[in-house]
Amino acid sequence: GRRLVASVRALQADGAIVMLLSGNRRALGASDCGVGIHHEGEPPAWGAHLLVGADLESAGIIVDAVGVAAQVDRESALLSASGSGIGAVAALKAPRAQATARGAAAGTTAGAIAFGLGNWRARQLLSRPLVPPVTTTPWHLMPVPRVLERLSADPDQGLTPEQAATRAGKAPTRTGEPTGTSLPAAFIEELANPLTPVLAAGAALAAAVGSRTDAALVAAITATSALVGGFQRVRTERALAELFARSAVGARVRRGGTERLVTAGDLVLGDIITLRPEDVVPADCRVVEADGLEVDESSLTGESLPVAKNPAPVVAAHITQRRSMLYEGTTVSAGRAQAIVVATGPSTEVGRSLATARRAAPVTGVEARLTALTRSSVPIAIGSAAAVSGAGLLHGLPLTENLASAVNLAVASVPEGLPFLVNAAQLAAARRLADLGALVRNPRTIEALGRADVLCFDKTGTLTEGTLQLAAVSDGGGPQPADRLDTPRKDVLAAALRATPPARQAEPMAHQTDRAVMAGAR
Repeated sequence: GRRLVASVRALQADGAIVMLLSGNRRALGASDCGVGIHHEGEPPAWGAHLLVGADLESAGIIVDAVGVAAQVDRESALLSASGSGIGAVAALKAPRAQATARGAAAGTTAGAIAFGLGNWRARQLLSRPLVPPVTTTPWHLMPVPRVLERLSADPDQGLTPEQAATRAGKAPTRTGEPTGTSLPAAFIEELANPLTPVLAAGAALAAAVGSRTDAALVAAITATSALVGGFQRVRTERALAELFARSAVGARVRRGGTERLVTAGDLVLGDIITLRPEDVVPADCRVVEADGLEVDESSLTGESLPVAKNPAPVVAAHITQRRSMLYEGTTVSAGRAQAIVVATGPSTEVGRSLATARRAAPVTGVEARLTALTRSSVPIAIGSAAAVSGAGLLHGLPLTENLASAVNLAVASVPEGLPFLVNAAQLAAARRLADLGALVRNPRTIEALGRADVLCFDKTGTLTEGTLQLAAVSDGGGPQPADRLDTPRKDVLAAALRATPPARQAEPMAHQTDRAVMAGAR
């Protein structure tokens, strides 16, 4: 405790502004912004400035908000300086009676834009996918009766409809599904590129000195580029939403003593589900009963071979060793099982991975180059405008007469058509990929795909489809391809076919090897 207080004081002595997330009352009181946490049954950390209890998700939002607030502060300062500069130019070019009003109008407009930008940044922060805290409940280690008791579930009757409705209201939102972006939101997001503020300032300066045609041209090019990009994004999101609706994973769940078919999004903690061969596991589950159960976990762990599962408790630190657990997104290869849901949505292993992957990526590629171009072009534009104004003053021309030429030269030095060309190229590539059956949610990712120079594989160094096929047949004298078998090897294949168990018409064969033999014999 005292060491933490001393660390906070030392950081403050070095000029740092310290935000502390802790349950230490003294350290929280010493910090500049203390976020207090405490578990249920413990006294709150009253020395904190904010109390979040055990809600670590809210604490994470507060920590993320610090970076967003700093970004809004920088953007607002830049907008304020830009508004003052544009207001001064507008006041110089306006008649005396209107000078004050035009200068104030520029400042007011900059303030309104800063307010709207701050509001948009806050909405972006709240819309970010949250990474749920890792659960510490050892479901794989508990005996089945203990799991059922912990989740208040009956393996024969399942949950009652009332229990399911109550638990559904407490369930976290799923993170993998499209969010349904609107056209205005997509339009604003497309405007968020490094050159947009420079182009907006240039258009405002051009309008202030009377070059309304140049201002309208810059604004039209920028808006058209953002509108086309936003329309493409909205259309892609709608196509993805339709695909998600069509490919929704179903689950056979027992509620109120009857079995019904629901989507994976309708499952809640404690639901009893039934799994059969080729079923996709709809949530993280604890095995209750199993009959020859084997699961393909390649989508989660990279293991190509099916993993045997059983209800026995197991001591295991890694998910690959937890034979009593089933994980969302994996596929039942063989056997049947009854399982109880222990995690849904973003709380599953796959859900946490998706939430982490969807967080903001570092700026790379064209966007990074646009940022570098902006940093280099802005000083050049300002320098050229100052040079023109200075040359005019040396020749005895009034400053008001030089402003138009100086501003026009500054605006001309900024490549206003570059964002449009970049966006057009990316959209054209997205359209070509769509014709080949690939949907691109964000066209900027296409450039990252083209710049990739490292491919990552799993530890086996292979890339497979995860299916078994009959490639060759041998009778002890050497293999022959399955499509060119002689009579002795056909007899071997016939014997293998007779050894496969009979399959029901409504269901596939339980084991992939039997399916491969059946397909190869055809």
